[in-house]
Amino acid sequence: MKYADKIRNYQNTRADLIKSIIDFHGVEKVRTLTAQLEALCAFAYSCGHELGIHDGYKLSRQGENQFKSAHTNCLTSEEINIRKTRTSMKEPKWLYRLEATKPGTGLWYDEKGNWVWTIGGIDCPTKDLPMGYDWRYRQDGRMWWSSCTRKEDLSRWYTLESALDLINNHGFVFAKYLATEYVEYEMETVFIKDSCLKREVLDIRDIFPERKKEGDDDGSK
Repeated sequence: MKYADKIRNYQNTRADLIKSIIDFHGVEKVRTLTAQLEALCAFAYSCGHELGIHDGYKLSRQGENQFKSAHTNCLTSEEINIRKTRTSMKEPKWLYRLEATKPGTGLWYDEKGNWVWTIGGIDCPTKDLPMGYDWRYRQDGRMWWSSCTRKEDLSRWYTLESALDLINNHGFVFAKYLATEYVEYEMETVFIKDSCLKREVLDIRDIFPERKKEGDDDGSK
């Protein structure tokens, strides 16, 4: 099974789970369940486990909005403090991502969280992955960004052709960040850009070593 298919199956399974919970229990019950699960997840994540039921789900628009509202309104100050403890400063670590450089653009969302789906117009195996509302990107009211812990993993998300299209025609770049605030999940690592110690733009050959070093005629690095 391809890597993208594994991710899609992983997320769709959880999408079905959260939708069934909302449909069966209703929003008010989900508020209570979410608050309890948040406290449990805070400790579980610190041990390297992912027990949450609300990460990366593809919900219907109504279900997504209901769950977003339930999750946002149920956190107590104690739970927020637990989160901050879990995501406090850590040993600096290099993280890797493909990102937009133009305001109002992004792979799925722009810098303000608006759905733009630039990748939808690209021939890329990951463009149809479910990317509904995900609380991890707005933890503590701050903007968290997705990344890979190994640059080699980026070649699993994007093909050389799709990467060149995004770089040359849409202003994207491969970049690495020396992050100090980050949380590692099973499929990705999210981090805070503002507290990073360093950012560097990568040559596309750092991600795709097979790319020719001589005779490139498409204007990319």
